[in-house]
Amino acid sequence: MSDESPLHPHSSLVTLHSSLVGYAHAKVNLALEVLGRRADGYHEVRTILQRVALHDTVRVRAARRLLLRTGDAALRADNLALRAAEALRAAEANAPGGALISLRKRIPVAAGLGGGSSDAATALLLLRRLWALPLDDAALASIAARLGSDVPFFLDGPTALAGGRGELLASLLAPAPTWLVVVVPRLALADKTRRMYAALNPADFGDGSRVAAVRDGLAHGEPLHRLPLWNAFSAVARRLFPAAAAAERALRDAGAAPVCLCGAGPAWFAPCPSRGVAQRCVAALHRQGWDAFATVTLI
Repeated sequence: MSDESPLHPHSSLVTLHSSLVGYAHAKVNLALEVLGRRADGYHEVRTILQRVALHDTVRVRAARRLLLRTGDAALRADNLALRAAEALRAAEANAPGGALISLRKRIPVAAGLGGGSSDAATALLLLRRLWALPLDDAALASIAARLGSDVPFFLDGPTALAGGRGELLASLLAPAPTWLVVVVPRLALADKTRRMYAALNPADFGDGSRVAAVRDGLAHGEPLHRLPLWNAFSAVARRLFPAAAAAERALRDAGAAPVCLCGAGPAWFAPCPSRGVAQRCVAALHRQGWDAFATVTLI
């Protein structure tokens, strides 16, 4: 159970002695539609991204070489934060090139919560400051887009409409801070996102109207639990992974609604009208053996 308080994303980078420290926040998708396959092989998406208080911690300090330190050896292979540092160094001729990146993970890995993308964006912001690079926000966003579709969102936030592959962003009015319950089924999904997209069929595609309905509700100040949350991958997750479908049912049975998939899953979330309701839902899920936690949306 998390007892985090709402934080403003622009206050999440701090200087500590000779290190720079940033909070890499997770996200949920309040709505996600896949409109179809593009000529370049990618899919056209419309989605509303919302940053939440759950976060990893990224720390950088000067070093002779570019190094990554993390407590989980599995995270060192093809780590997106390290790839972000390498991309930034390659893009700026005057970059010193050395840094020790320390990563403390709290966001569940490969769950649809955007932890890797958020780590990468936070590393870009921290290293731009550490290396005193003259890159403006647009240049940094261009580097971020090459790393992954969700990475540019984490440079700003907290709420945005995304189009294209997910890299075309427009800020939206953030909802009032809302407690969410998140349940994470224990699934090891190799190449998860590619598999989810490959499993889409024409019935899973949309026309953007579901995303527009959630966007309009946010504009009118509707609370999250009254919005028609939607994710095109929900049906895919139910078809492919029985454990994901069971996690969705468990979240509903715990008294949470509406329930929505996080990104490409397999985690699910549901908004709650209060912290107390969220805590009771988490406790009910824990009693059934599910990995679950509560967090709150950011403004």
